[in-house]
Amino acid sequence: MFIEKMKFRLKVFRYDVEDRFRLLQYRIWNKHLLMWWNNLYMRDDEFHSSYGIDPRAMEVMSKKERGKYLKRLFRRRSIAHKRDLND
Repeated sequence: MFIEKMKFRLKVFRYDVEDRFRLLQYRIWNKHLLMWWNNLYMRDDEFHSSYGIDPRAMEVMSKKERGKYLKRLFRRRSIAHKRDLND
């Protein structure tokens, strides 16, 4: 009985650690580095992958950050659309 409880607790602990690591990865990579990289250069192609919504990054953002992120993303998309029409 004791061994089964310990095995169960270890599984729960392992999944909890994996989940926290995944959220930390989303916070560092998707929310900061990847968004910085995508904002670095405005692409001419409006269908570039950098103009897609990143749900992993939005998962770790606050409501205010999500609004700011979507506002910037839509602005960048419209600029890319205008550039695409001019070419």
